Amino acid sequence: MTGEGQWVARESQQVVDGVHRDVLGALPERERKALLRALQRAE
Repeated sequence: MTGEGQWVARESQQVVDGVHRDVLGALPERERKALLRALQRAE
């Protein structure tokens, strides 16, 4: 991967991480915990 490709990958991951943080933060605690448990089981 080129240096530019690595930069794009890092930037993209930061965007995705931010979206995930925002979505999880918007959920009520009980629903957030249930979603995280379900995602962990899906691995």
